[in-house]
Amino acid sequence: TEWSPLPALAEGLYSYHLIAYDKAGNEANTFLSVTVDKTAPQKPELLSPVPGAKMQTSQVPLSWGAVEDPSGVTYTVQVFLPEGVMWEKPGLTALSVTTGVLPLETYSWHVQAVDGAGNKSEWSDLRSFQIIFGITTEPTLSGSLTAECTGFITVQGGVKPIYRVTSGTLPPGGSISPLTGKVSGTPTLPGTFTFTVTVTDAAAQTTSMVITMTIAGAGELLIFLSEPDLPKGSQGQPYAFLFKTD
Repeated sequence: TEWSPLPALAEGLYSYHLIAYDKAGNEANTFLSVTVDKTAPQKPELLSPVPGAKMQTSQVPLSWGAVEDPSGVTYTVQVFLPEGVMWEKPGLTALSVTTGVLPLETYSWHVQAVDGAGNKSEWSDLRSFQIIFGITTEPTLSGSLTAECTGFITVQGGVKPIYRVTSGTLPPGGSISPLTGKVSGTPTLPGTFTFTVTVTDAAAQTTSMVITMTIAGAGELLIFLSEPDLPKGSQGQPYAFLFKTD
């Protein structure tokens, strides 16, 4: 197969005729079209948090306005300090995202739009926020039936925090210390339990996190995926995925 390079094309819709011949001289042909798009989308407008917001959470919800483009748009979000990017999420289709757990610092953030042709907008205007208080525990815990389990809900910032469960329930047999955030006990039922822990300090600062705790049954093996979802496969193609166990 031989291809001749095309000259640079202006934006627009182009059609072309593709003809194929075999050694016997038989011919097959088809008409195809392609759109040349060189126009970058508009830069997004940031919505929340407001500039200079003081956040009482270690996982910060961010949102921005929609950018329209006929080819579709995804978004890339970056959260950074002067020394570099601390958290990044490309390929977003939603107009909001919550960061991972971030340390106590003052951060800048911005958003970029990318259209279906790969054209990138300018980065949005910068905004900043400061994390002053927040839970740093990962939002998943695990244990085993009839075996004593111990964990801690940890916070950063604040003075003399008080811990309490404000919705949902701990596994039966489990409890949380209001003074230390220690989660302990011997579970009496297997299953997955979701509850919200709210922490309030002496200055009336309040932060919350939804925690999911999985209790394995007696003799049961807990398997945690190293990714939040299984990777996609293709019909009729071999598929393999490595499971990791703790």
